[in-house]
Amino acid sequence: MKEFEYFLRAGLIKKQSPNIDRAISLIKESDDKKNFLELTMRKIPSDKMNSNFVIESCYDIIMELVRAKMFISGFKSENSHEAEVSYLRNLNFSEEDISFVDELRYNRNGIKYYGRIFEKDYADKVLEFMKSAYYRLKRSDEMKIEVRKPTEKEKQQASNWGIWEKEVSEFPWEYDEKETCLILEGKVEVTSEDGKKVKFSKGDWVVFPQGLKCRWNITEQVRKHYKFG
Repeated sequence: MKEFEYFLRAGLIKKQSPNIDRAISLIKESDDKKNFLELTMRKIPSDKMNSNFVIESCYDIIMELVRAKMFISGFKSENSHEAEVSYLRNLNFSEEDISFVDELRYNRNGIKYYGRIFEKDYADKVLEFMKSAYYRLKRSDEMKIEVRKPTEKEKQQASNWGIWEKEVSEFPWEYDEKETCLILEGKVEVTSEDGKKVKFSKGDWVVFPQGLKCRWNITEQVRKHYKFG
């Protein structure tokens, strides 16, 4: 597998401004495909499941997250799946993992273009790898909570948003949409799935990314302006 820089020099990867909206769209597509695959596998007995469907679905789930990472970092692939696989090095995947995904890329092309049929044993291996890679790729920069002080213009914009209040409490939360808020009162500690903790309080501007799963711990009654999307 060639280095990612090779594909940059060859023009198969283009450098551009980060495209967060496209990344969020790809993350949603990946999540939707994973949910559909899991739903299908619950409904169909394992011995009746189409192995090729599992393999293709797992490949798409992984690669859409990789493409999302690339868009966040300001890279766009010119339809080179090999280049996208090579980007896994930039995401600290091992050479063994990269070889596995490259073989998966080759086999997926065999299914899509040449009608190859694969057995359940290989589909099971791909499924287990996908589960691990999915959570590694999701525990990343796009899931970070942004906390900073707002500009005067942002404060003015937020004054027209809705208001949410909550007493001292602790509860899990999942963001189906991006949420931006201005904290008017209170203190909060939020813990994401990977165990990272973020604290914010009165006067902070906070952005929660779409897809984030976390746990809120309100230590002082909170009041905030908020907007979804």
